[in-house]
Amino acid sequence: MSEISIESGRIEIDGRNLYYERAGTGEHVVLLLPGVLGTVQIEFKHQFQGFDLSAFTLVSWDPPGFGLSRPPERVYNDAYVRDSDLVVKFMKSLGYEKYSVMGFSDSGRTSMILAARHPDVMRKLVIWGTCSFIGDKEKKTLSLCKEVSGWSNERKNIFEPVYKDDLQMVWGAWVDANNRLQDFATPYLKDITCPTFILHGENDIVTPMEPHALHLKKNIKGARLVIFPKAPHTCHQEKAADFNRLVQDFLLK
Repeated sequence: MSEISIESGRIEIDGRNLYYERAGTGEHVVLLLPGVLGTVQIEFKHQFQGFDLSAFTLVSWDPPGFGLSRPPERVYNDAYVRDSDLVVKFMKSLGYEKYSVMGFSDSGRTSMILAARHPDVMRKLVIWGTCSFIGDKEKKTLSLCKEVSGWSNERKNIFEPVYKDDLQMVWGAWVDANNRLQDFATPYLKDITCPTFILHGENDIVTPMEPHALHLKKNIKGARLVIFPKAPHTCHQEKAADFNRLVQDFLLK
């Protein structure tokens, strides 16, 4: 990310010391929200480097309780509703009243609820690798990977430098919270009125395309869906060039 000029900072909102990064000079402001454990640096390198920063201003945060936005630790009661409200305050504090939102995985949930609860701030919504409910299959998958000691070295090497000895605690708390969830966001889908673009990796085993991407397409009015053949959960990284092109085209229409 060294090739471009990136501003970083912190804002205190509702007792949360939020870390953020911002780049670009474009009129179209886009907020990018990382997945679980994700940080701006981990999640969106390809977008900060690959988007047209004369057309867009990109803003991203480390979500409350993750990355450099901790302590304090994440609180999971109504976390997605609370984060959606916090986003509005966060962006307003940066001077933004209306913007598009890109939400990946865990933050895709926040993004959908944000779009439903705060339609006045939304230009467009882009979500990928996300879901509005948690089924038994996903809960089983999460339970199988709850212990960090069983992760691949590649995955551990991504997150251990950020969380160090707290990685198991932070990850385990998220898994436990997800195992308590059921149909947490589907009731909001009917209230999403902004143009919506859903993307999904065909081989996503974290949030399987069927039923999740198809469920979102069916229940968000007018939503567009693109499936990346043979792509994993992190299609924005593994298929970055195609992802960036499709998303920028959608946002600029």
